Amino acid sequence: MAWFRVVGTVLAFVLAGCASFDAGETAGDLQTETRGVSELALWQSIEETENLSLIHKYLSMYPNGRFAQPARVRLLEAGPVDTPGALARGLAAYRDNQYDEALRFLWPQAELGEPLAQQKLGLMYMAGWGMDPDAVQAFKWLTLAEAGGADAARNSREFLDATMDPDQHEAALSLIEAYRPLPRAPGGGV
Repeated sequence: MAWFRVVGTVLAFVLAGCASFDAGETAGDLQTETRGVSELALWQSIEETENLSLIHKYLSMYPNGRFAQPARVRLLEAGPVDTPGALARGLAAYRDNQYDEALRFLWPQAELGEPLAQQKLGLMYMAGWGMDPDAVQAFKWLTLAEAGGADAARNSREFLDATMDPDQHEAALSLIEAYRPLPRAPGGGV
């Protein structure tokens, strides 16, 4: 039901934008405005959700969006970030095919720069385990994992490298370039 409301809201804003479109505006202006309205509608529909995969989906669609920081905060607040055993719990959930639980523990560890968590998160994005498949996010996390020493990420990253189109490559490289690991808490553990 909420998605129908979101689609209706987006459609209303798009139509309102088209009605006010004048000769001085370019198609790029309209596309940017429409993208902003779509982002807002999506964020409003998920900002209170308990379904973390929807927050991850928002971040995969709008990694540098207007609500990216609150989305990251929501994810970090939802699960253990830098606690002893968090990586082990995430890996155990991954091994047991409990991908929502794995995501809860592995995503923060990946954001902290943990290569094994980055590799598993990349594989989850690649295969669509616990989320929609996303080659751009998969490539980002697998590249970071490989750079951090998780050599097992190489084959999957190379496969993606051979199958992605130039726009996907550009988007992935932009995400990799923008990535900064979160700081670890004093006394935090893996």
